[in-house]
Amino acid sequence: MANSITLTDKFIAALDEVYTTESKTARLETSGVLVRSTDDGKTWKIGKLTLQGAGTYSRANGFPKGNVVLTWESFTFENDRGRTFSVDAMDDQEALNLVVANVLSTFLREKIVPEMDAVRFAKYYTNAGIKTEETISTAAAAKAALSRDLQAQVDKDVPAEGKVIFCSPAFYGLLRDSVGRTTFNGDGSINQRINDWDGNAVVQVPSSRFNTSVTLKDGTTSGQEEGGYTAAGKTINYMIIDPRAVVQITKHQAIRSFSPDVNQEADAWKIDYRVYHDAWVLDNKKNGIAASAPAAD
Repeated sequence: MANSITLTDKFIAALDEVYTTESKTARLETSGVLVRSTDDGKTWKIGKLTLQGAGTYSRANGFPKGNVVLTWESFTFENDRGRTFSVDAMDDQEALNLVVANVLSTFLREKIVPEMDAVRFAKYYTNAGIKTEETISTAAAAKAALSRDLQAQVDKDVPAEGKVIFCSPAFYGLLRDSVGRTTFNGDGSINQRINDWDGNAVVQVPSSRFNTSVTLKDGTTSGQEEGGYTAAGKTINYMIIDPRAVVQITKHQAIRSFSPDVNQEADAWKIDYRVYHDAWVLDNKKNGIAASAPAAD
């Protein structure tokens, strides 16, 4: 049993490293101090404070009275995902112990992280306060569209800087081409990367996880045995997201591994993984998300 616990600890360390490196939405994860859970734990609430504007001060009557209204937005977790894997003891031994050692890191990198990104981006697109359906095919059009939405956000009191511009590789290529660059004789290295645009980070997202909608497979129903997700809708051109506009929480992440000596079902390693997560857009801050995607068919 001790060996199993030690092995699990090693898996957790690798898991955290892979998630931070590979996930595109990890930077949007919400701090726990900003929200509170309800008694059942499945629903979380976020306070929404509404105030009245200033009035004219009266030298006779003093300050005009104002109202303070505190309401709570409720959010319910919907994504409870997991898998269990069984690796025969002899199969693992004959594979030089490489199978068990890499199951979780491979599963997370290739299956879980892309799915979590895809679910979050689809939800953010659906709830974007500024949304344009358009096909962008030139560098000039890419630059113009991005400038339009950045300006539209500022006009709606969204901070001009500190946001994240997530974009498809195709859009990123057009945006990169829209920027003029000068090289000098003797330059041996050309760097065309765009890491920041007017104070907002630029992040490329693989098209497979950057779609207007996704369908999750349950892993057991006929035709859905492979699990994972299917991208639907259209590939998003880009989304400009203010981290303060979203609530993104991984509430529970469980990893369990049982050695063949402990596993009572088979002479095999048993590896379980479960993640309970969701993401939401705050009602008062929907303009903190601006999105562009081709029109639906």
